[in-house]
Amino acid sequence: MKQFFSDFSKLIKFRLTFLVVFSASVTFLIAQRIQI
Repeated sequence: MKQFFSDFSKLIKFRLTFLVVFSASVTFLIAQRIQI
């Protein structure tokens, strides 16, 4: 059970990191389009 929780926390951290990177890239693209 402990192993399951550690894997779960790793998955959550990975998802959060992916979400942050994704939102940052989307914001960057939108900003570029507004500038142009």
